[in-house]
Amino acid sequence: MKFSFTTIYGLHTVGDRKSLWHELRQLHTVQHGPWVAMRDFNAVLTEEDRINGAPIHENETVDFKEFIQDYNMAELRSVWAQFTWSNNTVSTRIYRGVGNAEWMLDYPLQDIVIMAPYFSHHAPLAIQLMGQQNKSYRPFRVFNFIAEHA
Repeated sequence: MKFSFTTIYGLHTVGDRKSLWHELRQLHTVQHGPWVAMRDFNAVLTEEDRINGAPIHENETVDFKEFIQDYNMAELRSVWAQFTWSNNTVSTRIYRGVGNAEWMLDYPLQDIVIMAPYFSHHAPLAIQLMGQQNKSYRPFRVFNFIAEHA
C-alpha cells in the first residue's frame, strides 16, 4: 500500500483554525496519489456532530465543508462509536478521517475505528488497513448441482 497520511490538530476556535484550512489546501496541491488526513480537526460538519451542547451554527462548519467540497475529499466511514470527545455532558464528533478521490478509489473499504477513550475525554482513532482491494468484483455464483447433492 502506498499513500500519503496527514495527522491533524485543529485549534479550538473558528478563527484560529483558518491556518489549518490554508495549510491543508497547500498540501492538497502537492499530493499525488491516495491521501488521507485524520485526527482532531476540532471542527464539526453537521448538527448531528454534537449533543447536549450549544447549537451548531453555520460559521462552525463552513470552512471544513468548503475544504471537503473544493478538493473532492470525502469522510471515511467510522466504526465502533459516534462521538470522539465527551466531558460526560457534551459529546461531539471532532475527530475524523477524510480522503481524496484517489484514496476512495484505491482503498474504498478502509474504516476509521473510534476506540474507547478509557482515561481521557478524547477517543483515539485508528485506521484499519486491509490491503489494496481488488477493483474487479466477482459475482457470487451458486452451482445447482451442489444444492441437489445428497
